[in-house]
This record gives sequence, C-alpha cells and structure tokens, in this order.
Amino acid sequence: MTPDMTSGNSRFTSRRTLLALCISSALGLSAPTVLAQGNHPANTDTTTETRSYSIPAQPLSEALIQFGQQSGLQITANSGLIDGKRASLVSGNMSAEQALDSLLAGTALGYKVNGGMVSLVVSDGTKILPKVIVNANSTQESAFGTVDGYAATRSATATKMDVALIDTPASIQVVPEIVIKDQGAASLKDVARNVSGVRFDSTAGNRSENFNIRGFSSTRLARDGFLSPASFGDSSFVGLSNLSRVEVLKGPASMLYGQVEPGGLINLVTKKPLEEAFGKLSGTYGSDDYKLIEADLNQPLSESGTLLGRLNTSYRHGGSFRDHSVSPEQLHIAPSLRWLPSEATIVDLQFEYSDQERAYDRGLVAKSADNLTLLPRERYLGESYSLVKSEDQRATLSIEHSFNSDWTLRASTQMTNSDHPIKAVNPASLRADGRTLNRNYQEVNWETENYGAQANLIGNLSIGETDHNLLIGADKNQT
Repeated sequence: MTPDMTSGNSRFTSRRTLLALCISSALGLSAPTVLAQGNHPANTDTTTETRSYSIPAQPLSEALIQFGQQSGLQITANSGLIDGKRASLVSGNMSAEQALDSLLAGTALGYKVNGGMVSLVVSDGTKILPKVIVNANSTQESAFGTVDGYAATRSATATKMDVALIDTPASIQVVPEIVIKDQGAASLKDVARNVSGVRFDSTAGNRSENFNIRGFSSTRLARDGFLSPASFGDSSFVGLSNLSRVEVLKGPASMLYGQVEPGGLINLVTKKPLEEAFGKLSGTYGSDDYKLIEADLNQPLSESGTLLGRLNTSYRHGGSFRDHSVSPEQLHIAPSLRWLPSEATIVDLQFEYSDQERAYDRGLVAKSADNLTLLPRERYLGESYSLVKSEDQRATLSIEHSFNSDWTLRASTQMTNSDHPIKAVNPASLRADGRTLNRNYQEVNWETENYGAQANLIGNLSIGETDHNLLIGADKNQT
C-alpha cells in the first residue's frame, strides 16, 4: 500500500504546484514558484543517484513537473524564465544532473543545486526582470489632440466629452492630420471628400466653403466646439495648417450647438502645444502658379516643461485658372501656449489670424435657360476690382481641471472679430443679341464680433452594473 500512497501524494503535489505556476504566470509574478516537490528529504543528495527517466519533449513547465516526480528533487523557478520554452526529450538511466542537462538543452537556462533543492537560472548570469505587459491602451488618445495614426478612437464632437467612438451613440467620422498631409489636401473641400454623406456645395461667390451633409446645406462650421460667428458661415476659406483633425457629426446637433442644420456639423479641432520640441517646414508648387508654404514649430518654453509653445503658419498664393481675375492669396498665423500648473490642470491660450483676398466669382454661366451650354471654364465675367477680402482674428482660452479620476471641469471662451468687405460684379441677364451681358455692381462690408463661453462639468458614474458619462453644461453666444 505504501507505493500507492506515495504515488497519490505525488499526483496531488504536481497538481497543486502546476496550479501555483498558472496563477503566478497570470499575475506576472517574479517570485520563485515551486514547480515540483520531491518525496526525498532535503538533506539527501540525489543529484548523482542514477534513475530511470522518461520525459517527452513538451512545454518546459510540464517537463519540470515530471522531472521533479521522477528525480525526487524540489524544482523552483521564476515564471518569466520558463514561459514559452520547450524541454528536450529525456529517456534512459542517468543521474539527475545528466537528466537536467538534457532537459534544458537549447533553453539558455542553467541550474543551481542546494541539497535537494534545484533552482533554475539563466546560464549566462543575466538578471531576469519582472514581466511587463504593454497593450494598445498604455497611452490613451485624447479627443482634443492629435490622432496617433490613421484611425481615431475617440471624439468629443457629439457629446462634448472625451468618449470612445465605439461608445458614442452617433455617427462620427474623423479625418486625422496624417490623412490630410498624405492626401496633399489644399482645402477643406479636399478633406470632406473622405467622408460619406458629405459633398461640396458652393463658395458663396468665392468667399468660403459650404457643404451639404445628408441632404441639408450646412453653412456653419465649428472650431473646437464653437460655431462660426455668423449664420452665413465663415468669412474665409479654412486654412489647414493649424488642424489636428476634422470631425464630421452626421445627424442633428442643435441640442449641444444651437442653430445648425439637421444634416450634421463639421468640427475643426486645432493643434495644441506638445511636450516634444520639433520644427517642420514644407512647400508646394503646382499648376497655375500655385504656391504654398507651411511651418509648424513646437518648443517647450520652460525647463520644467510646464509651459509649452507652438506656432503654425501658412501662406498660399495663385492656383486660379480663370482669366483676367486676381490670383487668390491667403496668410494664416496661429500661435498657441499651454500651461500645466499641476498634473490635474491644463490651460490653453490660442490666437488665430487670417488675411485673405480672392476674386469675387459666381462660377460658370449658362447662355440662357433654354441653352444650357456653358461658357469656357477660364472665362471670367467680373472686373479686376471685383474682390472678396476678409481679415479674421480669433482668441480662445480653455481651462480644464480634474478634481479626481471621475470629475472634470472644462471651461472655454472664444472671441472672434471679422472684417469682410466685398465688391461684387454680378451677371444679371443676357440681351437679345445673345452676346451682351447685363451686370450689376454691389458693395458690402460685413463686420462681425462674436463672444462665446462654455462651461461643462463631466462625471463618470456607476449605477448598478452600468457605467455612465454625465455632462452638465451651459454656453453663451453673443454677436
């Protein structure tokens, strides 16, 4: 009966130690784990005793358990040493040392013997560090910052909270900066082509871009959550040099933004200062004497890294195929500062300046309602003094403070000033000779000042077995 009892104890011990090994591996522990407990006293030298061994090639952890049963030795090892390794075949009569040498062949592992205890070590003496697990969420993307790669995972456009796209109950598509650059986009129209359900609508006389989203004409854009100051939209074409991402919310958005069309909203997320210093300068030359120069400079302004600065600027000139019209010209300058007074607080101050001049242009004209033959695409029916000018200035201050891991207060204010003079020569009617065009002259000067403020308290709550994101906020716009 004694052999049977001993055999039963060995089986019990192997199961127990194997369970300990599995738990240790799952938790990533680096402390030694007992793999097998022999049934010989610890002060008995069994390493030179010849025994019969039969251990097939298999994962090293299982092979060591069988070795401990057959040798009577106690085996210990850090789980990080044996994970993913395989043992070689051991068969025949030999000493425990010879069996171990065969078992560990090709694993780069050695062993130390102390009485009846065998400890596995790296054969070259290298120190084994604790297991480190790195996953894709180690550095989480921010909905208010740059997208890491081509696919965004978070957005704040639909909820004004930093929420994962998969958890947002709305249709949102994000075009990150890297796509804009790789595509060589020259205007917001080029960016919008990446989004289904969005098409270019008009330029309102070559003033700015308008879009059609899900069948509704959308004239107003949003910048960092603030709507365009005027109901007719922006007074100039959007410069892309200061954009980290373009987000399109499809569907009604008036609950959070006010007067917007039910088709959806385009939100422009601007670049913020980063911790790493860098500088980028690029230039483009194209047909019709098109020239574009862009610069992006980022620099920490304090040794402690609590004050960061960034400057984005671009200059564009030319690119018009129309005859006898003024070549479009646009200058865009956007400096920004970020102050980090504590780990829980972020203060952003941004300023944008844009100066634009373009020919006032209603596009191609048909000869008559009955004859829809268009004039040549290069034919311009205005005058050299028929111009659209705009000078825009925008300042934004944002403060974000986290009270704890669950509650955050985000407050922002934005001031916009636009000076927008237009001298328009519009085609009116065609005379009976089919060659003489009646035109009218119109001069308008739009001046717009807008003040906006937003305050949002964001909380993460758990009710029962469900987690919730709570937004309590208010905003004010005055034009």
